[in-house]
Amino acid sequence: MLQICALQKKYGKQCAVDGLSFSFSSGIYGILGPNGAGKTTLLAMVIGAIAPDGGQILFNQLPIERNRDSFVSSVGYLPQNPIFYKDFRADEFLSYICELKDIPKAQRAGQIAEVLAEVNLTSAAKKKIGAYSGGMRQRLGIAQALLGYPKILIFDEPTAGLDPIERIRFRNTISRLSADRTIIIATHIVPDVEFIAQTVILMNQGKIVLSGSPAEINQQVQGKVWTLEVSYQDVDRFIGKYKISNIQLFDGRYTLRIVNDFAPAEYAQPAHPRLEEAYIYFTEAQANELIGL
Repeated sequence: MLQICALQKKYGKQCAVDGLSFSFSSGIYGILGPNGAGKTTLLAMVIGAIAPDGGQILFNQLPIERNRDSFVSSVGYLPQNPIFYKDFRADEFLSYICELKDIPKAQRAGQIAEVLAEVNLTSAAKKKIGAYSGGMRQRLGIAQALLGYPKILIFDEPTAGLDPIERIRFRNTISRLSADRTIIIATHIVPDVEFIAQTVILMNQGKIVLSGSPAEINQQVQGKVWTLEVSYQDVDRFIGKYKISNIQLFDGRYTLRIVNDFAPAEYAQPAHPRLEEAYIYFTEAQANELIGL
């Protein structure tokens, strides 16, 4: 349905997206990468917000510039930093989006009620957006993307500002919608895609480093994840030398999970890898990026 072919974008001498090619069909795709990996630039080119310097984007096997109207009507998009009219009520804002999307008037009230329920904002429909919390605005952004039943949903950092319960609600909603849609989620927060994406794409420095199912990607770091217990006095020595995905204190000793090509100590034991550890290994990300700190 959607293909990107040798896509490239430069800002001066910096190559934000460097010759990316990938084909998307139905299902959930998680694009993981640290800040600055090129995720937002890639999505901005896909939706037509910025023009690529090279390559092309195909929708139903046609370049989108030759099929723009059909493509735009098929896409729901949530940008990384959505902008809202603060004096609008939520239902007024969604009505405005319905107008932009050419949704028939007879269908608008029903669709607005439906998407508000999906994001748990029904009780706040008449409230002005300026009085919304950051998480509520983010949920409203997700709601507007769902209007019109688009076949392609593109989300850039969709769970920013959401509490744990709302993150779970978002993941469940997306999973339920994915049977006959292409859903692309760009994020640096691994749990956003770990349990729902059929395909994960690891990006770094404008390139695709690795792609596959979560299980396939985890397999690539089999034998590179270790667990060991250390004393308080030894913790800093390991932190300064290795990539550590988790530190847990129990009974005065620390259990570390370390991502490394070889055992960090003679007493280290191999551990079953997690997706966040593959992310650390292949993108050189720091552990605090995994939870959006």
